[in-house]
Amino acid sequence: MRKLFFIYALTFICALGLSAKTNSFAFLTLPYSSQAAALGGKNVSYRSGDLNFSMQNPALLTDEMHKSLALNVTSYLADINFGSVVYCHNIDTMNFLSYGVQFINYGKFTERNERDEEMGSFSANDWAMYVSYGRRLSERWTAGATLKPVFSSYESYFSFALAVDLGVSYYKRKRIFHSALP
Repeated sequence: MRKLFFIYALTFICALGLSAKTNSFAFLTLPYSSQAAALGGKNVSYRSGDLNFSMQNPALLTDEMHKSLALNVTSYLADINFGSVVYCHNIDTMNFLSYGVQFINYGKFTERNERDEEMGSFSANDWAMYVSYGRRLSERWTAGATLKPVFSSYESYFSFALAVDLGVSYYKRKRIFHSALP
């Protein structure tokens, strides 16, 4: 019994350590529109015609977003600014494309050595560009996919990642029911 308890405890401790690095590129989770922020920072199911929601779930792209442009800039904490630009173009009444950029600028930092002498300054930035495709499967069902190349630049360090978002949305107009799986 003790051996079994020890194995379970060790497995649990190891699992906690594995989940520590799952929040890379956390700027992608910021609410880029005021409506998304008012809904708690996330909206994965509500279809309001707001193009900004397609950044969180590409299945929310609709034909009413054709030739829509959304610009967002937020002055965050200290010198941090973040924002986004999104544009939607309908291929036809069933297929939709969206292009966009998300960014966050952490401001300028003073570089100092171990003796606290000023060595210069540097900045830190994160960027994500993306292309989203949405398709109406039926009157109630839509699906979408997003491809996001993500870049980070902190002082002289750079990183790159490729992210993919997939989503499915169900909407029943008569009962005002929204459900989605991003």
